[in-house]
Amino acid sequence: MSREPLAIRAAAIWAIQSIILTAVAADPHLKARVAACFAQETDGPEQPPALAELHMWRIVANGPIADAYSYAVAANVPNPGKDEAVVTDAQILAAVEAIVAPAPEAG
Repeated sequence: MSREPLAIRAAAIWAIQSIILTAVAADPHLKARVAACFAQETDGPEQPPALAELHMWRIVANGPIADAYSYAVAANVPNPGKDEAVVTDAQILAAVEAIVAPAPEAG
């Protein structure tokens, strides 16, 4: 039994996930919401839009955000990054908090 079909399917799934993550990371509405969250959660000299730009890939790679966004795209929801019903403020806040104040490592 050849494993090639499984390898091809895995490559196709990875490619689709990469395309979705690229779209999510480039969404200007979602990026603005992430910047607003950084504005509320930080007080340093960094500008919130710059922080959003810097960390956008890590934020959208967060499972719940990517999953919600890809589901909305499949369901033809217009402007999924702008829609609080798709990606909630709580999901964005959790992703930003994980960057701003990461949980200490066990050990």
